[in-house]
Amino acid sequence: MRRFRISCAVIAIVATSCGGSASNCAEYAAAVEQKLAEAASAEEVFEWLEETSEEAARLIQQSGADGEACAGAILEAMFTAGALELEAELESLFSE
Repeated sequence: MRRFRISCAVIAIVATSCGGSASNCAEYAAAVEQKLAEAASAEEVFEWLEETSEEAARLIQQSGADGEACAGAILEAMFTAGALELEAELESLFSE
């Protein structure tokens, strides 16, 4: 199920374009870093990525080579959320 959600988020990021609040990939990457610092769970990170996927796609399309900052931030967020999810799973296994 998680792989499907990740795949859907990546597809949405690549395939969509729409308006948003960040004006460039550096700002979006900073917003990702802020969200990672504040997030309490993997679910929160994944939901935020889904909510901002159209914005990220627009920025990647507009920025050309600078789109790497957006893509890198998205991958970092997905990796971090996956690690948070694994940590939560391990805690639940060891607490039983």
